Amino acid sequence: MAVGVLPRFDPSDPAVFDDPYPAYARLRAEGPLARGLGGQWVLAGHAEISAVSRDRRMTKLLPPGYYESLMGIGEASAFLIRMQELFHNRPVTRLLGRAFTGRFTPRLTEYALTAARGLLAPAVRDGRFDAVRDVGVPLPVSVVCELFGIPEADRELFRTSVAAMVAAFNDSVLTTDPEVLAARRAAADTGVTALRTCLAPLVERARARPASDVLSVLAAHNDDGVALADDVVIDSVIMSCYAGFETAMAMITTGLAVLAGKPGEWAKLRARPELVPTAVEEFVRYDAPIQIGVRRVLETVEIGGRSIRPGRLLVLLLGSANHDERVFARPAGLDVTRSPNPHVGYGGGAYACLGAALARLEGAVVLRAMLEAFTGIASDGPPVRLPRFNFRTYASVPLAVTAERPRNVTR
Repeated sequence: MAVGVLPRFDPSDPAVFDDPYPAYARLRAEGPLARGLGGQWVLAGHAEISAVSRDRRMTKLLPPGYYESLMGIGEASAFLIRMQELFHNRPVTRLLGRAFTGRFTPRLTEYALTAARGLLAPAVRDGRFDAVRDVGVPLPVSVVCELFGIPEADRELFRTSVAAMVAAFNDSVLTTDPEVLAARRAAADTGVTALRTCLAPLVERARARPASDVLSVLAAHNDDGVALADDVVIDSVIMSCYAGFETAMAMITTGLAVLAGKPGEWAKLRARPELVPTAVEEFVRYDAPIQIGVRRVLETVEIGGRSIRPGRLLVLLLGSANHDERVFARPAGLDVTRSPNPHVGYGGGAYACLGAALARLEGAVVLRAMLEAFTGIASDGPPVRLPRFNFRTYASVPLAVTAERPRNVTR
């Protein structure tokens, strides 16, 4: 067994918020394994993270005490525990996976593209917009709510409630002020309760009068004579919002933020709009929306010459793996033509991110709408980052754009 002092990684370090990639590079250079907070182990290399993501001796199912220690005992922590169980419920994940990538996709793509065009319309007139406020937040909320048939009048409730849950989870790691933590946890608990109250009559309606939305698909599902319980349907919708809002928002805003500083890459997309799907994958690799994944060890495993015992947590630095020099040429550079691009930005194996398909769809339609409407894109002021330990995201990304008459863009 290997001995010696391992490097340590602290996700709450302010320098990591600003730019985690130098810290990631140091970890990769020092070996496959590092120490994290609270006795956790940390992996930074692409090969190791890819292997662990496929290893059946690992699980994403964390003990209930993990979430209760972070969020307190309440509706929000109880939901996160149920969400993990749903993620291992094959009928539910199969239904959602098919919905996110199957027959709903063409209609949802057209809806998302129309919505993106509408959100960008004021920028055609004004020559500027904020990628977070004007597109990154409203588009994912509209798309996921449309997918599940959530009425327009209720969509703001979904946005604010999910935002409260995300903030509480992050503050549980990053904030030491007990009053702030208590306020965030209370807001998250209130949000979960409000969403469940809102969804209950919608599920009842979907059972009585099915529509062409995923809520109706879940409500109508019958497995050997057994339908999904109302609570399972409700929590599946909340889980999809939790997975879909922040992931897509982070990808859209980080992608536009970096593209604003890369006129050469924008020019490539203008010349070859068929590169949009490739560019979306490169945005995920370059500045991964989801920076960190977690696995719990089920059986003793050997990593880097050390034995990792059952019950220990492995922190997977997905953003680091996506900049691994052993896999990616010029990893610090953005290349919208990069192919192949074996990034792990949405996890992998049996636990790939549920919101990845929606994030890809929304990222692509935003780029298409941008290419239709604008000849140029540039920064209109310094972007403002949100303090998130697991997401790489912004509070504001001001952009200046040069408009032109709409033109056809290859789909």
